[in-house]
Amino acid sequence: MKKTLSCLSIWLIVCTLSTQAFAQKSGKFYAFTTKGTNKKAKVVYNSSRDRFEIRLKGMRSFTYDFKRETEVTNYKGSEKLPFKAYYGSGDMFYYPDGSILICSAQGNKRVNCDKIAFVEKDQTKKAGVVFLSQDKGKVEAMNKEKITKMVVEALQSTCKIRRAIDLKDIAKMELPKEGMKNAKLLAKSMDATKAFLKRRHWKEVVVGGYLFSKEWKVIRNKNTGIILGRRFYMVGLMKKGAQCKFGYFTIRQNFNGSTFNEPFCEAHSRIYEVTCDKMQKKMGK
Repeated sequence: MKKTLSCLSIWLIVCTLSTQAFAQKSGKFYAFTTKGTNKKAKVVYNSSRDRFEIRLKGMRSFTYDFKRETEVTNYKGSEKLPFKAYYGSGDMFYYPDGSILICSAQGNKRVNCDKIAFVEKDQTKKAGVVFLSQDKGKVEAMNKEKITKMVVEALQSTCKIRRAIDLKDIAKMELPKEGMKNAKLLAKSMDATKAFLKRRHWKEVVVGGYLFSKEWKVIRNKNTGIILGRRFYMVGLMKKGAQCKFGYFTIRQNFNGSTFNEPFCEAHSRIYEVTCDKMQKKMGK
């Protein structure tokens, strides 16, 4: 019993020290900014709301507000972050040594994480990229090359967490059930969908598809009842880089009085990501 209590006490002390070492702080900080406009900052941390207010002092004054990034914080997977993530006036990262990095969010932060690079034109808001520390030596040792590397590592790390979260949902996603069979109509609908995507400069590429509707819906004039055309839905299977996706596309054929004209894509729904093995299985590959 004594041994158990002793071990428990040691564990509590270690945890307490660990928590204290990574505890957020308020106070006066030294600042490095890529625009060179500020040398000092006042940091106010609201522990009850887990929020920061940061005021940069210097040639120009800037105020930032941040709150905790709950999606990344609540992630329970194997990926771990070397900092605490916040968002608001851009992205903010709080490190175990008490230093703070502030940068602007840039690009899609949920895919192609390893390809995220420093985009200088996206990092010019307010004072630019900001590094804060109560250790004057760390701030004096900071330079543009070091802070650029920190930004890339921070954005890539948080991107990987978000991607891991998305992959859990993607794994649960199933392709819609197939509807009517009509190879000739499907081929023409696929061509119409490809033309639709090309006109709108989509980065997704259609690699397959199938008809979703069990039957087509006749379109009539509300007043006269005259047949204007028919409409049905097609599931388009697409690829964008390493991602596999699908979406519902509305296909329409106008009626000329005797026959239906060539199909064209009228609209599309939201696009969903699915695991590539499910898509390949559907395509028979």
